[in-house]
Amino acid sequence: MHANSISSTVIFEIFSGSCILSRTFAQRGFQAIAFDHIQAPQYKVFHLDLCNVKDQTLLCMLIRKLRPSMIWLAPPCGTASKAKDIPAFDHQGNPISLPLRSSDFPDGLPNLPPHQHSRVLAANTLYTLVAKIICLCEDLRIPWVLENPGNSYMWLTSALRSLPAFPSVSLHNCVYGGARPKLTQLLFHGLDLSPLHLLCDNSHQHLPWKVNGPYGPEFQTAVERAYPVASVKQSYNFSYITAFVKVSKTSLHR
Repeated sequence: MHANSISSTVIFEIFSGSCILSRTFAQRGFQAIAFDHIQAPQYKVFHLDLCNVKDQTLLCMLIRKLRPSMIWLAPPCGTASKAKDIPAFDHQGNPISLPLRSSDFPDGLPNLPPHQHSRVLAANTLYTLVAKIICLCEDLRIPWVLENPGNSYMWLTSALRSLPAFPSVSLHNCVYGGARPKLTQLLFHGLDLSPLHLLCDNSHQHLPWKVNGPYGPEFQTAVERAYPVASVKQSYNFSYITAFVKVSKTSLHR
C-alpha cells in the first residue's frame, strides 16, 4: 500500500482502553481514532460515555460521516468474566467476587444486589451498542473486528446472539509474547484474521492467574484485559496490521 493511501486510512478503535492498537496503527502511518470514557496515558482519546444515548448517536454519526476503513471493538468484559465463577474469599472468609452471569442467564443472574445489577445493565447497554455498530458496518461495508475473551459470557448475551453468523478466530495471548494463556476470540467480517489462530501447546511457562494479595487471593484477569496486553510483543499488533493491509488494498477503493 502506498504511503499516501495509508495516511488517508482512518481506523476506529472503540472501547480503546490503553490504546495500544491505535498507537501501533498510528506509528505505521494510519489515522487511528480511539474512543473511550477515560484518557489513555500515551494517546489522545475521543471521550464518549457509550452508555449515554447522545454519545451513542454521535458515534454512529461519525461512523456514517467518516466511513472508517476498519472498526475495532473491544467492550469491557468485567461483568461477563468467567473468573467471577471461581470462589474467592478474603482473609476473614468473606467472598470477594460473586458471579454476575451464567450460561443459563448470560444477560445477568436474577436477584443481583442493586449495585451489581446496575453494572450488568450498563454492560448490556454496551453489548447492544456493539451489535448495532456491527449491523451499521455491514450496511456501510466497513470491515470490523470484535474482541473479547474466548470464554466471556458476552458471546452468549441476547445482543450478540441476535447477530447472524460471522467468522471468528481464537488465540492465546501467551503464544504472541503474553505472560498468561488468556484465550482471546475475534469475530470479524470484511477482512480475514483466520491466520492468527494459534493456541498454546504448554511448552513454555506462564505466570499464575491467582496471586496472594494483601486482603486475600487476587485474580490477574485485570492485568490481562488490555488489548493487546501491554506485554505482548509488537509483532502481535503487526500481525493484525498485515492482515488488514491485505484487504485494504481492495476495500479502500470498493
